[in-house]
Amino acid sequence: MDAFTIDLLVLFLGIIVAALAVLTFYFVRKRQNAGKGGGKPEQSPAKDEEKHRYFPSQEDKARKKTKQLIESYIKEKSKLQKSMNKELEHLDALLESKQIDKQTYERLKNVLVMMNDKKRGDAKDLLEYVTSND
Repeated sequence: MDAFTIDLLVLFLGIIVAALAVLTFYFVRKRQNAGKGGGKPEQSPAKDEEKHRYFPSQEDKARKKTKQLIESYIKEKSKLQKSMNKELEHLDALLESKQIDKQTYERLKNVLVMMNDKKRGDAKDLLEYVTSND
């Protein structure tokens, strides 16, 4: 995968996280506003204050946990990409300084890309497993 594809994927995951945050805020407001109105007699301020307290439901807790998992996945993915770019720069420097030849460079680059893909796949599998079990 090239850097553009990875950046696009990270952007897409960021949009999903933002959408989840907006939906969470929307449903919290909707739940709080559901009990208002209806021609009920006025209550004392203390009872009215108790009525508006919010206790998170299991869905909200699961949504928050999923959001945290996605954010940590994005951080881990960007960390992997930065380390791979750093290693590729090091390989390029070795090639330019003639410390390794072109064939060795290609082999080392392929090994580096395969190792990075394996780490990325492991992280993705773990994220899918955790989100499916919530």
